[in-house]
Amino acid sequence: MSTHPPLVRSQACTCGAASSAVAPKDRLLFGMPANTVAMLVMFLSAMDSLATVLYLRTGRGVEINPAMSWLQAHGGESLFVFAKIILTGVCMLWVVHRARHTHARIASVAAFAIYMPIVGVHIYNNAVLVGYLR
Repeated sequence: MSTHPPLVRSQACTCGAASSAVAPKDRLLFGMPANTVAMLVMFLSAMDSLATVLYLRTGRGVEINPAMSWLQAHGGESLFVFAKIILTGVCMLWVVHRARHTHARIASVAAFAIYMPIVGVHIYNNAVLVGYLR
C-alpha cells in the first residue's frame, strides 16, 4: 500500500500540454493564442496604413478601396490612418472575444491572407521608390 495521500484536484500535476495558460480551443492560427493573432494583425494593419500613406504621397499610387479612398481624399492622412486602425481593432476585438467560434478562426486566417500580400507589395513598392530595387 502507498503511504502517500491521494491527490486532490488542486494538487494534480499541471505538466505538459494541459498546463498551457491558453486552452487549445482558444488558439486560432498556427497554435497562437487569439490575442497574439490580434496583435500581429494590428501590426500588419499599421504597416499597411503607413505604407499606403507614403506611397500615396509620391503621386504614383492610388487607394484601391473606394471607401478608404474617399476618406483619404476628404479627411486627410491622419483620419485615414486612424479609421483603418480603428476598424481593424474593432474586428480583432470580436475575434479575441469569439476565439472559440469557427467564424473567428476563419476571420483570423482571412486577415492574414489579406494583409500579408498587401504588406509585401508595400515593401516592394517602397523599396523601388527609394532605389533599393530597380
